[in-house]
Amino acid sequence: MYYYIYDSYLSEKKYQKELAKLEIRLTDLGINGKIIRLSLLKSLKDMVLDEIRRGAKNIIIVGNDNTVNKVINFVAQFNDIVLGIIPIGRPNNIAKSLAIPVGEAACDVLSARRVKKIDLGRVNEQYFISNVSIKSPDVVLKPDNNLQIKPQGKNININIFNLNTKDNNSIPLSNPQDGILETLIEEIDGVWRKKHKNISFFPLSKLQIISKQPQSVLIDGQSSLNTPVNINVAKEKIKIITGKDLF
Repeated sequence: MYYYIYDSYLSEKKYQKELAKLEIRLTDLGINGKIIRLSLLKSLKDMVLDEIRRGAKNIIIVGNDNTVNKVINFVAQFNDIVLGIIPIGRPNNIAKSLAIPVGEAACDVLSARRVKKIDLGRVNEQYFISNVSIKSPDVVLKPDNNLQIKPQGKNININIFNLNTKDNNSIPLSNPQDGILETLIEEIDGVWRKKHKNISFFPLSKLQIISKQPQSVLIDGQSSLNTPVNINVAKEKIKIITGKDLF
């Protein structure tokens, strides 16, 4: 049976027509199931874990990157759960990287059920599927005890990728099945037409980011922590339905 988790913002009127089409398509494909509608009054963690205890094995996230990130942090400990994504609303970079189309078209990806086991990253106690990013030159990266990397420049972007969702032809895609994270350090020049220069790109399995003053670190483009942070490939992996073979 499939369990569909609708994020709370989907209760807005502008999403109702799209959700109606979605539910008709799921029924036509024979993969409709129980719908769990989140709200500000309900605990996402409690709702998801309750369904898993009742035997849920296929959990479909209906929402955006933030929804995906929140659910992953609750289900990563269960190695027999299969996750699917139906992206509605924005941002949806994670679904895009997994070749999952927006809205009703994602139902056909679910029906095809191409399940891949992929790595998860971990930053302190939080999991991430896509990337960790920081925009600051005032940090030091420590891949191990003997090496320190100090970014040079003014407008510095640092991304640590598990799954590369960036449309940047200057760097290779990250393989989320190789047990490696890829770190990209680049200087951004310009305001309206941004130019990427002084690009450094290197693989690693763990990294510490420190700074004299706390700096904000984004997780999957959404939730944030402050430095210092420890980043590594998690021992847990996750099964997820994709729209293509990743590599």
